[in-house]
Amino acid sequence: MLAISRDRMGNVYIFGYFAFDTEILNSFGHLVQW
Repeated sequence: MLAISRDRMGNVYIFGYFAFDTEILNSFGHLVQW
């Protein structure tokens, strides 16, 4: 499972499920959890 975060500038961040923290990642923008 990966979490993909796209910030307001359009940059994409990919995190492993082990680092998935919605409070932190939501600050980057829209999230999709696979």
